[in-house]
Amino acid sequence: MLQFIARENNRFSVPELVQMAIEGGCAWVVLDPGEMSDEVIREIAREVIPLCKETSTILTMVDHVDMAKELGIHGVLLQNDRRSPAELRELFGPEAIIGVEIGSLMQAMSLQGVDVDYAQFASTMDLDSISHIVTDFRSEGESLPLVYAGDAPISNLGSVMASGVSGVALSDRIANAEDPVKATEQAIAELKLASEN
Repeated sequence: MLQFIARENNRFSVPELVQMAIEGGCAWVVLDPGEMSDEVIREIAREVIPLCKETSTILTMVDHVDMAKELGIHGVLLQNDRRSPAELRELFGPEAIIGVEIGSLMQAMSLQGVDVDYAQFASTMDLDSISHIVTDFRSEGESLPLVYAGDAPISNLGSVMASGVSGVALSDRIANAEDPVKATEQAIAELKLASEN
């Protein structure tokens, strides 16, 4: 599973990046507005939401919980927002996708019995640490999907998947590629190959 994290870029607008990722076959886009104003987020959403609907692409957002709810986005990834997953489930409803960023095994284990759909490793974490956390987490019988979000080269995604993660979330490796569409296609191909081995 590939998520494309769409954020501001000095070459392309966010809607352009989303368009290219979808053209490359990505079926899940995560908007990361960072410090954008609500009005800028709304402007981007006016272009991105119809595009995702037309292509049946999942669209979620990093934090900005109230804005995501207002815009009718599929769900959120909690990074800095301190609201609990239970609060978000009540706010968004049972069909929403709720993810939580984690940085340790303790944080992963704290999600036992919590109504979230996946956990995403902090982008600063190295693959060796992630692999150990995944192994220990799975040894406890936990099946929650765990997602890698780092800067691994697309050609190394097989090694990333070998760590035991359920999928990857990429941003710069696609956005800064010479051809983002081809980079997305390559990432999907690498993930498919890894799943077959």
